[in-house]
Amino acid sequence: MPADSPRLPRAPASALGPTGAPRLGAYAGSLGAADLSPLSPPGLLAGLRHAALTRRWQSVVLAGRDHVVALDVIEGGLLAGGSIWVAERRSGELLFDRAGAGLPGLSATVGARPGAGARASFVGPGIALAIERRSDRYQLEADVGDGLRLEARLDAGGGPEPFSLVAPLPGAGVRAAQAAGPLPVDGLLTVRGREVPLGGALATIEFGAGIFPREISWRKLTAAGRSGGRAVALHLVDGLPGPAPEDGGEGVLLVDPGPVLLPAVAFEVDPASTSSPWRIASEDGRVELIFRPGAIHREARTLLLLSTRRVQLAGELSGHLPGPGGERLHVADLAARAEETWSRG
Repeated sequence: MPADSPRLPRAPASALGPTGAPRLGAYAGSLGAADLSPLSPPGLLAGLRHAALTRRWQSVVLAGRDHVVALDVIEGGLLAGGSIWVAERRSGELLFDRAGAGLPGLSATVGARPGAGARASFVGPGIALAIERRSDRYQLEADVGDGLRLEARLDAGGGPEPFSLVAPLPGAGVRAAQAAGPLPVDGLLTVRGREVPLGGALATIEFGAGIFPREISWRKLTAAGRSGGRAVALHLVDGLPGPAPEDGGEGVLLVDPGPVLLPAVAFEVDPASTSSPWRIASEDGRVELIFRPGAIHREARTLLLLSTRRVQLAGELSGHLPGPGGERLHVADLAARAEETWSRG
């Protein structure tokens, strides 16, 4: 990887080409659509197996001065879910935590468009979550009764271009991903009767769609904040391959003038302790980051032979990584969410 990050080609209108072949690559800008249904094989049984391995999700992290808010909608195979939690940055306390499960297409829907036209929603007993792209803004809404209400707007035109990716997965699978941020936020969060204005917060929003192998696991980290007065966001993943074996997959710095590819990183995590720091580093030493966890959110779901587990941690990220011109960029105390996901079906 050269000192200056290469300029990425423009994202295509679709993750699949006219023949149905995936348009493998890393791109600047938003994918028009990530509809993988044309890859479904013929036959009822084969189609059902394909559907069980197909997943789509939209995830948003709001990084405020005092709080981190995480909202997820997942439509995954035979299971669907939605969750929202709020953590206080100073104390590391989880102020609110709610998750629900249901059936894809009924309880949860995630559209195939990650940018313009994006829609995702989850409705379950006592919880309603929605993410929708309206013109140049993402609209977030959450209603969890007396415990939490959220109305937020994310300025999609207020940040650098998104980063998009189409990459293979083991077992002839494929995935499409998109990460956008840091996006200016406006709105109001009400948590347990306390009003928290969201003006001045920064958001990241992530889209994922794929045909995954029957068993897979990965780690992921999203962070947003300011470095030297400049708004930045990071999206780092370990365990999901990129378009080519030697690249960094979804590792990207989001900063004006656009997405900056990062070298592949490995996450070093103490499996015996959720409170121990995570080290995230590239082999060449150009990425060296420490994530210090605080609040923790857990989910586990099982249906027949399908099982999923997910652990999310709120915390702060510090260290260094390559900037837009290859210079060393230092970051300190960025609000971050780290995640470990394991799935078998």
